[in-house]
Amino acid sequence: MAHGMIYPSDFEIKTGFDAIRRMVTEECLSGLGRTEASEAAFMTDPEAVRRHLVCTEELRQILLFEQHFPSQDYYDPTHALAGIRIPGSYLEPEQLSEVRLSLLTISGILGFLSKNRERFPQLNLLAGELAGGADVDGIISGIVSQIAGVIDERSQVRPDASEELGEIRRHIEKTRGLIE
Repeated sequence: MAHGMIYPSDFEIKTGFDAIRRMVTEECLSGLGRTEASEAAFMTDPEAVRRHLVCTEELRQILLFEQHFPSQDYYDPTHALAGIRIPGSYLEPEQLSEVRLSLLTISGILGFLSKNRERFPQLNLLAGELAGGADVDGIISGIVSQIAGVIDERSQVRPDASEELGEIRRHIEKTRGLIE
């Protein structure tokens, strides 16, 4: 809260803000969205409130009238990605597939916003701020390409995912042939 005003500790309860936050949290599609919504704070800065309202209205318009806005594959890879910080750890094929789908959804959203820059200027501005000047499309494309080199579209590890795996599989096939 800002502007030098002092609010009582139960201000959010008295105004119903806590109930609204709870309702918004329940409507989120992913755990990451629920976390973000549950941490939403009451704002008193008129410019920040105005900007959030404009972004909300732009997204409302997209959800109501746009058929080509990516509206699926909102996975929360936070837990899986935290696990691979440990040296020698890895993601299961299904987790890699969810990361790939999530990245493709993010890329689709950014592409949609870029194509509709004039109609949704505040969401474009927000996306640019979140990207922090990074080449998000290039980063996503690189990661998706690397994942595609390891697993197929059915979340199965590719036989040629690594040289070692290829050699093991050839050895298994050779042994299988000898047994038959």
